[in-house]
Amino acid sequence: MIASDEDGVDPSPLSVTVFLDVTPPSRPALLEAPKRVSRDGKPSFRFSSRDDHSLPGEADHPGVFYQPFYATLRRLRPPGRTIGSSNPFGSYVSVSRERCFTTFECSAYARPVYSAYASRGLWTGFPELLAPGLYEFRVQARDAVGNESATTTHRFRILRPRPRPPGD
Repeated sequence: MIASDEDGVDPSPLSVTVFLDVTPPSRPALLEAPKRVSRDGKPSFRFSSRDDHSLPGEADHPGVFYQPFYATLRRLRPPGRTIGSSNPFGSYVSVSRERCFTTFECSAYARPVYSAYASRGLWTGFPELLAPGLYEFRVQARDAVGNESATTTHRFRILRPRPRPPGD
């Protein structure tokens, strides 16, 4: 059914506005990262990204599993496997505390964890103690329609812990 006036003209014709978002979010900025060389075997990261159109968090999409960030961690020397944030079983990179301050900016924390468990529908784990070696952390932002940012990379080396003095 279409409404019309006495002249047969629709006074308020239907219209549709379509917006095609093909612009990826910005490359994530590292706000916190481990030092390039340290003895800290439990590194953590904090990062942020912007999108001119929208980079909403899961709260903006109720009932839809959506994460604006994907992170991986790989031991380069000695060679080791890559762990990512997509599988919370066993060792994985936990991307958590995502905060979307506006519909255009989000930030989050990441850390390597193991032994995932669920509580109130959220997956989490215990901080994993990484073995000495050279590591590479990578993070990418993804908006709600699937556009992916360029990858931010951070390399760092974990040294062996200092030997404990006798008697400690």
